[in-house]
Amino acid sequence: MYKISEGVQAEDIACIELAIRYIELDYFGSYSGFIRERLARNLKNKSLNYKQKQRLHRHFQKLIDNKQYFQEVKEYRKLSYSLEKKMSQHNNTWKS
Repeated sequence: MYKISEGVQAEDIACIELAIRYIELDYFGSYSGFIRERLARNLKNKSLNYKQKQRLHRHFQKLIDNKQYFQEVKEYRKLSYSLEKKMSQHNNTWKS
């Protein structure tokens, strides 16, 4: 997973997709929370397509609805805020 994290930092499209899938998978195992936290942190300032942003928002909302608050939720909030900001900028561009 460290290689995927490095790929996300380098904005590799495949690594970004794998990182999103890993977050969505919500796998629990050794260091899984740490890995999801790191991937979320790396995704925060990366270019994600609209569908990827929607998928992450749905996943985060599902976690909130199910009251699943784990160590990575802090990074999820930061990522969610960043995505909302980018989506609103995108929507404003289309309105102009």
